[in-house]
Amino acid sequence: MNRVVFSRTAERDIAALDPVQIRRLEKAIRLFMTNERHPSLNFEALKGQRGVFSIRMDQKWRILLNRAGDGVWEILRVAPHDIYRTVR
Repeated sequence: MNRVVFSRTAERDIAALDPVQIRRLEKAIRLFMTNERHPSLNFEALKGQRGVFSIRMDQKWRILLNRAGDGVWEILRVAPHDIYRTVR
């Protein structure tokens, strides 16, 4: 089973979400914690961003993360799909 931790940037992203988005985020994290390869998450590595992965929160929103240790993932960002262009 995976465990997640949140970057400060992700915490700020989450604080700005509305209640519907929060529920979608929680659902995606629960799925990820039990099965990171669940088809609805569309888990994938970001091209050109070594070690950064994406999971789908819904059609427009993505959760970006990286492996922080054995079974531990750090959530880097929670934002609209276009964040792919701004991740460093």
